[in-house]
Amino acid sequence: KGTYRYVAARKEEGNFNSALIESLMSVEYAGNIIVIKTFPGLANAVAAGIDQLSIAEVLGCVAGDDTIMVVTRNEAAAKLIRERISVMVKKG
Repeated sequence: KGTYRYVAARKEEGNFNSALIESLMSVEYAGNIIVIKTFPGLANAVAAGIDQLSIAEVLGCVAGDDTIMVVTRNEAAAKLIRERISVMVKKG
């Protein structure tokens, strides 16, 4: 309606901006690596958001233009984090 409004962030998102969630296209994992696909040009912003979450099981992220590789401590952690991200994407 042409006005501003304030909306509280969802509890699951923490510091992860809803705009970043909406930029995700897919998330999969193989072994201890999660591969996240984003819209072109947004992978670095999403990877920085993941880094700011300070998830103990995440060893680090490498981002290209539209793809992020997230290295986790083990396969169980990769599966769990992938599921958490998938839930955020579906709610976004």
